Amino acid sequence: MAIMYPQNLPQPLHEYLRGEAKVFEALRLHLDNNWTVYSNVIWNTSEKNTNFREGETDFIISHPELGILVIEVKGGMQIVYHPESDTWNSIDNNMSSYSIKNPYEQVRKNKYSLIDNIRTLGSYSKYNSYELNNLLNIRYAVIFPDVTRISAGNLPSYASLDITLFEHDVSQNLVKRITNILKSNLASKESSKSLIESTNIELKNYLAPNFTLDRSLKYWIDDEEHQMLTLTEDQYNLLNILQLVKKASIYGCAGSGKTLLAIKKAEMTSNQGYRTLLVCFNNILGYHLSKSINSENLVAGNFHKIIENILLKYHSKPFNLYNVQELLELILSYEIPKFDSILIDEAQDFSQEQLDILTYLLKDNGIIYYFWDSNQKVIRKDEYIPKDIPKFVLEVNLRNTEHIFNKVKEHYKQDLTLRHKGPQGRSIQILEPYNRKNSQELTIKLRNCLNQLIINEQLKPNDIVILTFKAKTKSALIDFKYDKADLSIFEDIESNNSIRIDTVRRFKGMESKVVIVTEMDDEQSLSDQELLDEMCYVSFSRAKNHLIILPFLHNF
Repeated sequence: MAIMYPQNLPQPLHEYLRGEAKVFEALRLHLDNNWTVYSNVIWNTSEKNTNFREGETDFIISHPELGILVIEVKGGMQIVYHPESDTWNSIDNNMSSYSIKNPYEQVRKNKYSLIDNIRTLGSYSKYNSYELNNLLNIRYAVIFPDVTRISAGNLPSYASLDITLFEHDVSQNLVKRITNILKSNLASKESSKSLIESTNIELKNYLAPNFTLDRSLKYWIDDEEHQMLTLTEDQYNLLNILQLVKKASIYGCAGSGKTLLAIKKAEMTSNQGYRTLLVCFNNILGYHLSKSINSENLVAGNFHKIIENILLKYHSKPFNLYNVQELLELILSYEIPKFDSILIDEAQDFSQEQLDILTYLLKDNGIIYYFWDSNQKVIRKDEYIPKDIPKFVLEVNLRNTEHIFNKVKEHYKQDLTLRHKGPQGRSIQILEPYNRKNSQELTIKLRNCLNQLIINEQLKPNDIVILTFKAKTKSALIDFKYDKADLSIFEDIESNNSIRIDTVRRFKGMESKVVIVTEMDDEQSLSDQELLDEMCYVSFSRAKNHLIILPFLHNF
């Protein structure tokens, strides 16, 4: 059987253009697989002093040794030519007559239009049309698949029987007739065997190319960002419900908007004139919080930095910022102005002593909210959120796409049933694994991935974060180099136009449009399944729009 493009005729063509359908089936069945048949071919073409127009022919047939044949098919039980008006008519089986174009003129023009189009392909431009016609042995034919004879008169001089096929030719003699048309010309022309063979391949790429139309990741993300922003507004309704609630434990899954709610609540209380503290444990999140709100009534940031700044106003001697007992004693020894409102984000990260320090800094009957997630205990094993205050649950993920949410949910081990609301997004991208003992292989794969994101997907460097399970002292990424964008490697301060590289623990509470998770072979995580799940849960949920996992080979 011939190689057909397309393999089957569209249904409307089968139903309404029966002549073409008859020829299509004959070509498919009678020609062997050395022949390639392109049916219903349409292309853009141009002629001198004219604009681009649409060209169309019924069939183009290509053979690697014989050349190319352009075919025009005209169906109808009777074909009539009127020389006085130079018009053609076709009469169908219902005896209805309709005007048709001169098939010989059509196919001849289509032949030369095809030659012009071949000249636009690569090295063919060095040949003129006359040369290509000879070298490639391009011929044309007209097929009348519903008529059997010339019943009156003669064909016009340009319509020789050599290039004209009738119904019995289609059903009985098709291979012989087509072969003879091409062979008769082949012997008399200066054809090129190698060029005919290579053009047979080039025609496939031109007339039946494989292609995919898609959109870059940048534009996917732009659409998703708008949808997620709209969804996040819904979460703020909880704060309206809690206006008269002074103490609250707000438990929520990753991506449920806890940090956004903490920031919003801090804005509300500070704008009401309350002296407000918005505090978290992580340095990076602390810097982000300090930049999120500008109010004279608000102090925001990382716990240790805030406590250090408070104590330096009263205590001039050196002190150990990470000795919580010493900090508590110092805080208790001074008359420090207290806050009307304290909002604690990622509260599961705080020790009992650190929470004691914060509650001491709160006025009697002050406002205190704890925002937390027990599945993100990658910093400490236990949480110390008070159990005697009202608890409110956020079970809807609004930050991540649905594909990311489903991946995150695989590592959620609490009793809460999670739900998702937002865009579906793309499937999680899992790259080919690297040899965990070969840091060079890791960096090569990372660079290739970054090239794809920045060059092909048109993302900005600050849309991308690379997260490692390992501590920065043990990570091979400490020396990572990339020449197409600036890097921010294990730094606390956000950079406006660089790719951030950081640990999962340090980046907890933050988010990024695209996250690449790698170096998952951290020994501590691998030896503790609960911790491994929490590390996966935290790292995967940092990706808002697209998650890429670069795993290691387990057999190394």
